[in-house]
Amino acid sequence: MTFRELLDKYRAGQASEEERALVEAELEKSEAIADYLAEQVEDALGAAETQAPAGEVRHIQKKVNRRLRRTAVWAACIVLAALLGVRFVVSPLVSSLYYQPNAYTVGGMEDRAPASLVKENGVEVIRIGDLPPEEVERHLRVESQDVAVDLTALYSLLAPGATVTAASAQPEGFGRYTLTVETEAWLTGETSQRSGELGPHADGFWAHSSPGRSILEIMESAESGRVSDKLEFSRHTQDYLRELPGTSYVAAWVHFPEHLNPVKLYWLEEQQEYSGIRFLWAGVRTGEESMLGFPMLDARGSGFSPDWEDYPMFNWAQASLERAVGVAYEQRFRSLLAYVNDRPQAIEALLGGEVWADYYQSYFAEAAAYVEANGVEVTGALVYAEADDLLRLWENGDVDKIAIDTVLPSKYSAGGTFGWG
Repeated sequence: MTFRELLDKYRAGQASEEERALVEAELEKSEAIADYLAEQVEDALGAAETQAPAGEVRHIQKKVNRRLRRTAVWAACIVLAALLGVRFVVSPLVSSLYYQPNAYTVGGMEDRAPASLVKENGVEVIRIGDLPPEEVERHLRVESQDVAVDLTALYSLLAPGATVTAASAQPEGFGRYTLTVETEAWLTGETSQRSGELGPHADGFWAHSSPGRSILEIMESAESGRVSDKLEFSRHTQDYLRELPGTSYVAAWVHFPEHLNPVKLYWLEEQQEYSGIRFLWAGVRTGEESMLGFPMLDARGSGFSPDWEDYPMFNWAQASLERAVGVAYEQRFRSLLAYVNDRPQAIEALLGGEVWADYYQSYFAEAAAYVEANGVEVTGALVYAEADDLLRLWENGDVDKIAIDTVLPSKYSAGGTFGWG
């Protein structure tokens, strides 16, 4: 009898006790084998379940990492492009809307070809004054950035006693600059540097760094005799000058009893008895209570200037060629005044910023209108002279007020190029 026949007999309840024991023993054996096999399958399936997802995760992670790296590269490129765009596109575009001190729109020279003087054995045989004006300009005018020309005009009109010898503007982006200006004092020859901010929301270079004593303080006190900062117009000045050694060298502001036109001013300057006096800067009335001025032929110059044809006599070198013609002084002052009125962005940036822009632009415009209506009327001057010469100027009645600014032991103590000569 087979085991299957025996199992059927067992299931039918027909098996004997011995047969039942045999079948049950076989069933128990089979159950044990089945349990063992089931455990093996579960272990195998468990291992498969844990291994398959891990491999899938690694695969997904690789894809994610590649996408993240690609995204990071694109993000870096976008950021770099944005930064480059801001630096080379947006910032220059914004800067173009404001004053650009490093441009060469007024201080540049289109034709820089050297003009040769006729020389024999290294000796000049044709004087520069014999050349045509355009040839002279090539020799004596200094090509420069606009800011140097703008500051030269402003110092000429507003800040007597110093000459702009260098100017540099460091771009800070978006129309902002750090401006550094070097000046040389006429009397002592000392150089100094001042720095200030230019651009949107800046207060203007003048506000950060005053160029010197205000011309309004100087000349208004000359008109009224009031005490001003360091200057005092007094009837006792004559006695003080007499007490000084005659060779003492004096920097002083003098006031004329009557306004002088530029020709009369030149005649006074050229008188033989005043040959020892340096007439350096002339104060011009530009309103009922306002003054501007211009450097005279003895003043220290730099060569910074716009085109000579557009603004005649702006440059001290060009004016020196017309020394025999007093009207050159009038033309020089008119050119300086016309120039600042033609440069509103420069006036805003250098003088007052947004706060004072309208004030200064109106101030120069009103000055030009006053001069147009009344002419160039010189009320006083800055002079350097020995005490005896200055006293003679007073005693002759050519000046009626003197304000002493500086007294040196002698003219040899004045180290400036134009301190004495």
